[in-house]
Amino acid sequence: MLPNAILARRLGISLRRAVLAPLMFPALFYALLVSTLVTVRQGGIRWRGTFYSLEQLRAGTVR
Repeated sequence: MLPNAILARRLGISLRRAVLAPLMFPALFYALLVSTLVTVRQGGIRWRGTFYSLEQLRAGTVR
């Protein structure tokens, strides 16, 4: 995080953003992992009240 703080100071970015930036990658990875697990467990995706099965999505038959 120290290199981020130094670079942020040189670029005029707030120190808080520089310190929190490296924490975003684990947060995004966690969100992706949970979304994947939920989709696989449900066997599909629910989008705006409609359920789309993985088979439909893989076949490209969803309209």
